[in-house]
Amino acid sequence: MVANSYITNHSFRQSEIVPLLVTGFTGTLRYWWDKHLTLESKNRIIYAVKLNEDGLPIFDEQSLLLIPAQVAGLSL
Repeated sequence: MVANSYITNHSFRQSEIVPLLVTGFTGTLRYWWDKHLTLESKNRIIYAVKLNEDGLPIFDEQSLLLIPAQVAGLSL
């Protein structure tokens, strides 16, 4: 997947990858992103974090940062 390449080979943050992926949207998917989603919905996708089974955010144990999940959300 291209998102994994951006992360491993280019050190992009996932919040930087989502706009790159959206640029490639065409047709119905592009219309959905541009016309159907609100700015709030787009931001929820861009800045989403992984949640545990209790619905709580998952933190990276070494950096103590939230683990992003938006790229996985776009690939559903």
